[in-house]
Amino acid sequence: MAERTIVIIKPDGVKRGESVVRQIKQRYLEAGMRIIQEIDLQLDRHQIREFYKEHEGRSFFEDLVSAMTIGPCLVLVIEGEEAVEKVRAINGATDPAKAAPRTIRYDFRDAESGGPRNIVHGSDSSIVASREFLILVE
Repeated sequence: MAERTIVIIKPDGVKRGESVVRQIKQRYLEAGMRIIQEIDLQLDRHQIREFYKEHEGRSFFEDLVSAMTIGPCLVLVIEGEEAVEKVRAINGATDPAKAAPRTIRYDFRDAESGGPRNIVHGSDSSIVASREFLILVE
């Protein structure tokens, strides 16, 4: 059964240009998924704080809020069989230094950032994706 999930190409990724964005989207398409919606957004601090509220109080939270609000991002609604699981595998480990080669977070890591910043967000379940989508488009 097809499911939907959310991917956000973060501001650092969008800033790297259309070629990088196109390559990222192509990874999902090559895995047999469909991009059914694309939304260009400039997220504000309130949205990001709500979006990542489960991380509030952690040492990286304020850096994450800042990184997500420095510029526009691209939200992708992706649909396909086992979309959540496939997207998470394509994205790789959250920390690019721990991500496997040929994953988005490894292949598009910014070695100069000096931290665990990554270029994409992927929902961890279709239920979470629905909640995240509502926060993003409110």
